[in-house]
Amino acid sequence: MGPRKYLLVAAMPTPNGALHLGHVGAQYLPLDVFRRYQEQQGNRVAYYGGFDVFDNAVCVAAQRNGRTPQEHAAVVTSQITAELQYLDIHIDGLINYADAAHSALARQLVGQLRETYGSRVSSRVAKFPFDETGRPLGGNWLRGRCAHCKAAVKGYACDLCGRSLLPSELIDPETIDGSAIHWHAVALEFVTAPVQGLRAYLESLPCARPYLPLVTGRLDAPELRLQWTNVDSWGLSLGGGAVVYNRNFTLVEQLLLGDLARARLDLKENAFCAASDVVSILAYGKDNAGLLLADIPALAMATGYYQPYTYQWISPFYKLDSRKMSTSGNHAIWVRDASGSDAEAIRMYVCRKFDVRRDVDLSLAELCGEEVAHARLVDLVRSAIAQASRTGRPSDGVSGVLARLRATVRDAMQDGIADIAVFPRAIDEWVSLRPSASATQWLLGLAELAAPLLPRLTREIDEHMEVSR
Repeated sequence: MGPRKYLLVAAMPTPNGALHLGHVGAQYLPLDVFRRYQEQQGNRVAYYGGFDVFDNAVCVAAQRNGRTPQEHAAVVTSQITAELQYLDIHIDGLINYADAAHSALARQLVGQLRETYGSRVSSRVAKFPFDETGRPLGGNWLRGRCAHCKAAVKGYACDLCGRSLLPSELIDPETIDGSAIHWHAVALEFVTAPVQGLRAYLESLPCARPYLPLVTGRLDAPELRLQWTNVDSWGLSLGGGAVVYNRNFTLVEQLLLGDLARARLDLKENAFCAASDVVSILAYGKDNAGLLLADIPALAMATGYYQPYTYQWISPFYKLDSRKMSTSGNHAIWVRDASGSDAEAIRMYVCRKFDVRRDVDLSLAELCGEEVAHARLVDLVRSAIAQASRTGRPSDGVSGVLARLRATVRDAMQDGIADIAVFPRAIDEWVSLRPSASATQWLLGLAELAAPLLPRLTREIDEHMEVSR
């Protein structure tokens, strides 16, 4: 049996604002740590992300900043790319539909899917809001209450019940800028996707159990009717004012990444074809659980050829001062604000706080404390390097501790959900052994345990110990 093959995908943030530590903790860092660990075990990994460029929250942010949507998306995607590099997130590619090549591939996949769905596609006339100039006002231009659960909503969907929403399904809709709404009839396309097999798929996802109430009520019907096209001034154009409905565009992203992974993983077909042996993992925040647990898997299975992600890692919210971090709400610990800190201290702090069971509060004060602790660790490593022999090997006693910590990490690094908080715990315990272990023993063990989380510190140790990893 050869190495396992993994395709890891970080949910694509909307480039309406900069990267914050909620993004880092929910998707980028868990997958990065998992990738480095799996490669350490000899497995093959492709890791991709990108940008949800066609979410019209980009248009809202662009208007606020006096830019065109294209200009704003370009500024923010460049900033996020630089911030990921600063944090040492080892990602193989970022999909950006502002790029002509990626846009052309996406349009080709949309056409193929439309043809595959065939008779499953139907048209429906719906009321749609416009302003007095004829600009569509769906998505993030509107707020109101959900027609299904009565919760306050803004945008395409309800975070509370997980449903995608047409503008006409908002109760008491109003625009975010106070402009008048003019309703007109428009023709939209929908895809009918059977729910057969969806319940079994959901039951196979360890991380999904707390979020099943978002979707189980919808599985009582034999099929889901899912929006495929939309009316917007911003999106992947289909001509005649129609665009691909942005939320279900996530399936197009999935298949595009499945094609990109073919070369990296030596695959004959798309990584999501039914016969694929690739373990695919999608990581995202729980506010997208309704869409990604039900709608996108149903659309994939409706093709009769593609399959959903093998696993979905669903993150609770990351909070600041007990409020969810939010780009549109300008409430977060931004990577740019934390960039005065050592990047590995940020990685260590976010990893230490990781918890799949409950929402996580972060604070700059705690991050500063982690930075002080990390500086002490770096000093300790450099002191040990000065004392170390390049030929020493761990004694039996120290080897026993290392073997136990290896097993603990292995048990935590499950495909269904990896508990990356195991690494700070293992590192802390190993660091405490420094007085009783030789410098060489201690450094070799630390480098092994820290490699997935602290790559820069590990490289420094390896260079001095002449270890090739």
